[in-house]
Amino acid sequence: MTTYKQDPNTGKLREVPKDDSRSHLIIANFNPFISPIDGSYVSSRARLADHNKKHKVTQDGFTDRVAERTAERENLFGGAYKDPTRKDDIRDAIERCRGEGDNRYKYDD
Repeated sequence: MTTYKQDPNTGKLREVPKDDSRSHLIIANFNPFISPIDGSYVSSRARLADHNKKHKVTQDGFTDRVAERTAERENLFGGAYKDPTRKDDIRDAIERCRGEGDNRYKYDD
């Protein structure tokens, strides 16, 4: 089987040598868990893939921090987190955009 790679300069495809060496892929056992998203029991890689697709999520590798991140997210989106300067920052940004008009896309060298 021939393998091709696109040349970034010319955009043309060029043939590249294929590495025919083969080896085994060893994957660790899957550790079942209860989903923090919907409470379902995820018992296999296939169910994990279905779960991730259903909820549009991916694993970030920090399963020990799930509870901490869940609490942070609930505080952020639940309204508990209040940044006292946020309204002022938004107001300042709007005023800068209004004041600059068409000049906001011009850059000084």
